Amino acid sequence: MTREFGLPSFYIHAQCDKKTAEERWKKKNEAEEVSEDGAAELEDSAKKTEKQKAEVEAAFASSKSKMRYIAPLSTDGSLETTLVNLRGYFAAKVIIVNHEKQLNVDTTASNLAIKYNMLYLSVYQLIKAHIKKCTEIGKALQASKKPKALSAQTKANDSFQEHEYSAVHFDMELVIKLIQATIAEKRTNQQFILLEGLCNNRKLTDEDDKLSLRYMDELFQIERHIGEVSSVISLQYEAEPTQF
Repeated sequence: MTREFGLPSFYIHAQCDKKTAEERWKKKNEAEEVSEDGAAELEDSAKKTEKQKAEVEAAFASSKSKMRYIAPLSTDGSLETTLVNLRGYFAAKVIIVNHEKQLNVDTTASNLAIKYNMLYLSVYQLIKAHIKKCTEIGKALQASKKPKALSAQTKANDSFQEHEYSAVHFDMELVIKLIQATIAEKRTNQQFILLEGLCNNRKLTDEDDKLSLRYMDELFQIERHIGEVSSVISLQYEAEPTQF
């Protein structure tokens, strides 16, 4: 394989413990206990796995410094937990950018991303671009739009029409899909993503809207579907309150 395609960039050895394997066998076969044949099957599978692991390690022994070796990757938890662990290895870290509307940070953030090899995404600019171009996801976003009242400050210096295309107006699952698709298309080797245009709770004026779009809900969605939030940049004229 290496002769035909070259050295792989990483190798993952996934495994689970014996008890987890037995529980999964019982669930798959709708049985209360593991039968003798089932136990023999699991044991045989474990031996084959260890043999394959040893063969792969031997094959790449002289190339470990040139590739990423992830072993073992435990799959004892749920599928969601395993995906989160995998995302932790490969997904870029997210830096959330939040700023006063009077502060024009688009050019600054773009230059920062270029200088330090980061991917800069402005969510409302992405939404606007796809709606204007009538892409499939743009049409879906437009169909899901439910305008919400935003503060007057959001309209100030609004050259990118955030007031019109803010993520708060659209179905959040579609917004997340748009961000994921854009990252998959544009990301190469960037380890960090500058993400602007989410976490808009304070820009909403209606109290019911604020309760339905809480900061922590958005934060959890970002970490579940995009990547771990490593930091938050908040550019404001005045310090935000920390006690209420």
